[in-house]
Amino acid sequence: MVTAVGGHGGYPGGKQFVTAEELREKLSYLRHEKALIVKLVDIVDFNGSFLARIRDFASANPIVLVITKVDILPRDTDWNCVGDWVVESVVRKKLKLKELGLIVSITLKYIICHI
Repeated sequence: MVTAVGGHGGYPGGKQFVTAEELREKLSYLRHEKALIVKLVDIVDFNGSFLARIRDFASANPIVLVITKVDILPRDTDWNCVGDWVVESVVRKKLKLKELGLIVSITLKYIICHI
C-alpha cells in the first residue's frame, strides 16, 4: 500500500513514501486495464497533488476526482465556481472525468459537482 508520495514540496522521507517516478511505475499497468480511478486532490495544493503525466497511465479510464479540504476555503466560496475551475483544469490535462466531488473534512459532507 502506498500512503503518500514524497517530493514536490511534500515530506521527503519515511518508509512508506515513494517517489513520483516509483508511483508512476507501480500504476503503469492501469493503461492496459479497464478501471475506475479515484483520485484525491488537496484543494490547497491542487497542482502539487496531481501526479505529473497521470494521463499516461490513466489512459481512457474514467476518473472520480475528489477534492479535499474545501472547508478551509473562505466561507463565502461559491462551490460551483470551484467545481468549474477544477473541471477546466482537468480538461487541460486531457483526463476523462466521470464525477467530481468536494469533501468538507469537518463534517465529511460530500458535494457532487455536475460536470
